[in-house]
Amino acid sequence: MQRLIKNNGEYSHLVSWSSSGDSFRIHDNYLFSQVVLPRYFRHDKWSSFVRQLNMYDFHKLPDCDPRVDTSSNDVSSDAQSTIKSSVCDFKHQFFHRDRFDELYKIKRKPTRDQRRYYFHYVNIDHMPDTH
Repeated sequence: MQRLIKNNGEYSHLVSWSSSGDSFRIHDNYLFSQVVLPRYFRHDKWSSFVRQLNMYDFHKLPDCDPRVDTSSNDVSSDAQSTIKSSVCDFKHQFFHRDRFDELYKIKRKPTRDQRRYYFHYVNIDHMPDTH
């Protein structure tokens, strides 16, 4: 993601850093899904992309700006459902414009089963004394 934003000449109209550099903005999630996702992420599903970001503990900032975009101004397209697009910002505590040194700290969150296993078998109250 950082390389995509950094080399933003081609896609700067779709994705860029925030002015503070502590989050990134997707300017049109519909076009981002159609143009960028298939090229870099092997799918074109916005919900899958957001789910993947969430798995790495990225958070969508609450001030997303929904707007409606129609695929055509054609009168015959009235029967078509309109395509909703929005501007969305995402943030992670270790994902910053000028901090490449913190990228290694971004880890995938453990699955529910992994958390259950860990907490079931590791009990701090019963840890052996190492002194």
